[in-house]
Amino acid sequence: MTNYLLLPALSQIRLNASRLANSAKPALPVLALIAMQVVLTDPAIAQTTEVWTKTATSLLAEFNAVLRPLSVIAIIVMGLAAGFGKMEWSLVAKVGAGIIVANGATTIVDFLTTNGGGSST
Repeated sequence: MTNYLLLPALSQIRLNASRLANSAKPALPVLALIAMQVVLTDPAIAQTTEVWTKTATSLLAEFNAVLRPLSVIAIIVMGLAAGFGKMEWSLVAKVGAGIIVANGATTIVDFLTTNGGGSST
């Protein structure tokens, strides 16, 4: 005896499996390109630091260009909160510490990567 309630469910499962199989086909060329990129990568580029230094320097300059106005806005917001009596000192300490660490990040990293930070190099 055939259970007629299962037939729509089975056809729906078969339809979903067919859709899944068809949707995976466009991903195969992308996976092939990724595999070729990994195989054909030149390991010598990892030894040149000039590209990475320029990239890091420009990224740091962009970060600092955005960071200073955000720090000023944070201090203005804290001042407004103090003016309206809605300021919590723990939040002021957290924001202040965040501003100090964010603006002093380059100095902190330079200190830790030189002999002053205890490094052996």
